[in-house]
Amino acid sequence: MTTRFPGISIGALVMFVGVLLTFPAIVSVLLVRTGVIPPLPPPATIALALLFVLGAVIVLIGLVLYVLLPTRSSEEAGRSYAWHRTVLATFALAVVLANIITSAYVGLVRPILADTPDQPTPAPDVLFVGIAALSVSLLAVLYLRIVRPSVITWHDMGLTWQRFGARLAFGVAGGLVLLLVSALLENLLRQVGIEQTQAELFRGIERAPLPEFTVVLLAVAGLAPFAEEAFFRGYVFRAYLQEKGPLQAYLLSSALFAVAHLNLPALLPIFAIGLGLAYLTRSTGSILPSIVAHAVNNLVALTALYLGV
Repeated sequence: MTTRFPGISIGALVMFVGVLLTFPAIVSVLLVRTGVIPPLPPPATIALALLFVLGAVIVLIGLVLYVLLPTRSSEEAGRSYAWHRTVLATFALAVVLANIITSAYVGLVRPILADTPDQPTPAPDVLFVGIAALSVSLLAVLYLRIVRPSVITWHDMGLTWQRFGARLAFGVAGGLVLLLVSALLENLLRQVGIEQTQAELFRGIERAPLPEFTVVLLAVAGLAPFAEEAFFRGYVFRAYLQEKGPLQAYLLSSALFAVAHLNLPALLPIFAIGLGLAYLTRSTGSILPSIVAHAVNNLVALTALYLGV
């Protein structure tokens, strides 16, 4: 079975069809909100909503096909693993899956839990589910697209017992250095009027009971560092380093890491952290030090917020 038209993958073609189906609904909403046309009658609104949902589902199917069809053989999977569009599509699929899981929890599960209605927003349980969903989605997509077809294995990422103690110590030291660098950059940005907003996402844990804080802390300082380092340094940085050279590897992997956090005021500090984590990975040949450094950074930052330091 062929999976490509001349120069076009089947996945990309399916996504294009899905986008075309969502287009009428998007245009109609824009025209109504800008007052160009009057509000649509209910039957038309329902029809456009259904068309939008259908288009969105088809876009998701196309994205899945685009990411996973090349994994039918190691050779085919390795041919495009370092393409910019492959990296972006792989990350996008993980984000979409994570949002579906989190939305399902918030919309379907959380309303029936008796102990959640009066909790602050974002509540600790929502934070945990969101972080865990993204982490698991990143690892799942990474495994299916990169690890399973042996493009880059866990061993290639340096996840071995070799020099474990030294790598652990290097990661702790690196994490403390990154904390200092991040604090200095944040202070410099405040001096020019750019206030940092990283803590806003975690305001819900400030007065949370200790067990709820602990659960969120495990996700923030345990699961998230492992998943993000495996994806951004184990895959993205390594792929760019092998195929495009050190400059693009450092800059592009760190830029994607920073943009992925969706926090414009913190873009520069997170970018700098990404550069430091990439350096730890390259200098040791393993993502273990970057995982530890990432965990130290998150652990200290979240604990300080909880304690009001």
